Amino acid sequence: MKSFILLFVFISGLQCAFGQYKQNKLNYNYKEYTFQYGDPYNPTVTGIASFLIPGLGQVVAGETGRGIAFFAGYAVSYGIFLNGASRIIEFAEENPNFSGGRIEGLGGFVFGVASVLVTTIWSTSDAVRVAKVNNLAFRDRTNKTSFKIEPLLFNSPNSTGINGGIQLKVKF
Repeated sequence: MKSFILLFVFISGLQCAFGQYKQNKLNYNYKEYTFQYGDPYNPTVTGIASFLIPGLGQVVAGETGRGIAFFAGYAVSYGIFLNGASRIIEFAEENPNFSGGRIEGLGGFVFGVASVLVTTIWSTSDAVRVAKVNNLAFRDRTNKTSFKIEPLLFNSPNSTGINGGIQLKVKF
């Protein structure tokens, strides 16, 4: 477990830019995303990373704070699960001839399992969504400036033919 935490902290430290997902999601729809060469975040990789360690996919997609929040939620859920499981084991050891009734720790165990599953699924889908939205925002930031050289054909009122030239288009 320590190695996972150290890996998580290391990857978090590698992120030099602060996440902008909160602002980006207002301007971009992740459903309109299609992968293009040059996208900085691969949604498949972020989804797999977040499935293996909830929150890691968000960190990989540039949203360190969001990833830490998902990891903390997963850790709490996993703690509830372990607490419930240990209480069930203690109860079983103390009552070897149990024939029915209330089982100590069953509620915590069931809640822990459910919350671990929900956190993992939520984290995985969120990581994919974050990667897509941040890729769309990245494209807009990098595609603002363009230079084009195009042929130019026009009719001049003083000429009987078609005149031509080269046109430089600069877009900021």
